[in-house]
Amino acid sequence: MNHELPLSELVRAGFRVSSRVAGYIVVGVLFNLVLLFLFWGRFRAMDGLSVTTALRIGGLFIIVASPVIYYMLGARQGSKAAVHGLVRKYKGPLVYMLLSKILARFPDLFAGTGKANQIWANVKEKFNEVLGDNSLFLRMALKAFAGKVRFLGLAEDALGKFGDQSLEPARKLEKMAEWIAERIPEDRFVPTWKPLSLALITNVALVAAAAVL
Repeated sequence: MNHELPLSELVRAGFRVSSRVAGYIVVGVLFNLVLLFLFWGRFRAMDGLSVTTALRIGGLFIIVASPVIYYMLGARQGSKAAVHGLVRKYKGPLVYMLLSKILARFPDLFAGTGKANQIWANVKEKFNEVLGDNSLFLRMALKAFAGKVRFLGLAEDALGKFGDQSLEPARKLEKMAEWIAERIPEDRFVPTWKPLSLALITNVALVAAAAVL
């Protein structure tokens, strides 16, 4: 397996996450400001406690909460876009890199299945620390990759499969990395604009309904 992994690719992937988040927030906020401008007269016409007033308040709440909603959507779609690029070109080196980081932090991981199971609980708990003191974009890329491909679950399965084999640690690491990489589909993370389209359509439908009904 080729373990060469240009750090520039990881930084670029992390930038994809942050830029997608920023873009989604801007689109969501501007879109909801337009809706607020269009329906401002109706939102102002609230008089006492009624179903209509409750609907107006709900519509305003959606507008106010739009930055958070679109942040979450942007983070999800940004992670997917970043992971798609990484998986397509560098899933093998990435898996090897993450396993190496885990082994460097927990060198007794290959000491047998019984002890490995105990150590693995600490690995999952301290995985963010395992990633190390990298740059923001680099950490974002590694976390996005690990989360989307279910890395920790696959690594735990691989440890159960190869952990007790009488192999040198380097060879064991190699076998685990190959096994995990084979189980990461390359076409699963293709980014699309469908989630954003659905979010915008739902957004305008809910706000318009709250303002008009």
